[in-house]
Amino acid sequence: MGKMEFDKRRCMSAIYAIAKEKGVKIGDLEKEANVSTGYLSKLNKEENTSSPSIELLVAVARVLGVTIDMLVYSEYEGLSSNEKYMLKFLDRLIKKTLSGELQWEKETKKQLLNLECGYDLSGEAYVRHPLFTVTETPAGGEGKFYLTPCYCSRFFPEGDTLIAGDGFHAALSPSDAELYIMKVDNEIANMEIGYDQFEVYLVNGGSVKPLGCSDFVCGEISRQIQNLYKVIVDADSNLGINDEVKGIIDLYMMDGDEELPFN
Repeated sequence: MGKMEFDKRRCMSAIYAIAKEKGVKIGDLEKEANVSTGYLSKLNKEENTSSPSIELLVAVARVLGVTIDMLVYSEYEGLSSNEKYMLKFLDRLIKKTLSGELQWEKETKKQLLNLECGYDLSGEAYVRHPLFTVTETPAGGEGKFYLTPCYCSRFFPEGDTLIAGDGFHAALSPSDAELYIMKVDNEIANMEIGYDQFEVYLVNGGSVKPLGCSDFVCGEISRQIQNLYKVIVDADSNLGINDEVKGIIDLYMMDGDEELPFN
């Protein structure tokens, strides 16, 4: 999944589709975005070669309550209802993380590889993490075992899936559920070189529900899962450069010859 170029048709299609879904009339959208009546309609005509300005995209995204990324990079109209639902959910998580409304708890890779294991009162081995199981290895003495935490991927039941970085989880109030996003590595994954693999789970009580893996979903959702993780990491490190910010800057730099240092 290489870097996507700006596609006016894709962008305008997303604007119209999301506006229709949210019940926002194009005339009202133009008014709220401070452009003249009919401007978006003219811009949407095939013979019009002009592209929407960065300022317009920022304003439209604000009015529609979505991120720039969702307007610029998603083939929104061609997605299934479930894909649209998941994309909007991820988009909301990104916005709330950027605003500070959603707080994430970090578990470092080192912590995840050294989770507490033990035996409960019934003699069953346990590990203190909903996404891990525990492996018992004979320790030499009779009835003695080494307990090792093992990550349990619900997307790759066959083969080893390893923890490849820090994990994060956040409470989805007002429910009691928590959302987990894990950076993992699996040798049979299909992600291209240079792209990380992530798994997203909803944990409610003792129930673990797999929501998405960046290796299995459509490009739009895979991109948003990766973007969510980057936004979380940036928020944790107090940095503000994520894919949405890069997307805005890239649009600005599109007509220039200089490359940005992080490209």
